[in-house]
Amino acid sequence: MHMGWDDSSGVAAFGLVANPAPFIRVRWIELNRDGDRLVDWGRGADAFVKEEMDRARRMESDRARRDFLASRAALRQLLGQEVGEPAYSERFLLTKSGKPRVQGANIHFSLSRTKELAVIAISSRPVGIDVERNERLSADLARKIRSSTDCLNVCFANSADARKKTSLNEIELWALLEAYSKLKDTRLAEHFSDWGSPGGTVDRLPSGSDRPVIAYTVQMPRGYRCFCCSEQSDAHLDVGEFEMDLV
Repeated sequence: MHMGWDDSSGVAAFGLVANPAPFIRVRWIELNRDGDRLVDWGRGADAFVKEEMDRARRMESDRARRDFLASRAALRQLLGQEVGEPAYSERFLLTKSGKPRVQGANIHFSLSRTKELAVIAISSRPVGIDVERNERLSADLARKIRSSTDCLNVCFANSADARKKTSLNEIELWALLEAYSKLKDTRLAEHFSDWGSPGGTVDRLPSGSDRPVIAYTVQMPRGYRCFCCSEQSDAHLDVGEFEMDLV
């Protein structure tokens, strides 16, 4: 069945029972291994909304289209497992801005993709996640990232991570910045002056509240760095590899 929009709110309404225990579940997907099968499943289950298919068609390469649709298919499957509904249910919708959101249920989620890997976080509270391949950045971009991170009101869930904050490399700091901006539902580039040119600096990053954001270091396959941001400090972090459900 095709999925449509809730025109009154732009989000989906779920009749779910809230999970009383705070949690963050993170699953990573190997796109080169599982991407084609996930896309085939999504098309066979009619799991993609029109807006997703339109966005995929505008992408320049077959690989970009595959990775985009595969990550959305994995998101549908994980949501289905979480709420006990078929992953292709017409009640699984996206907001018109493209950010996944669920109305009337204590469930939130965030998605990130990089080369060959996608990662999805599902949580009982608002959440932001980002994964990056551990590659060398230009000196100017690295400087901007490092100076910008000083503006974040962030605490680390693990005290050992807090002690090593100053030793994080630029890719790790970039993932932290991106996860923070996703939690706050804002585009990171909007908060930089002349982001694309030498000498650009950070203008502001929204805090949203006086409470610090809690940063969780998420273990990924070798060669990748990942951070998850939340405003809950007592959440149980469950990390694992995505397992496909082909039913």
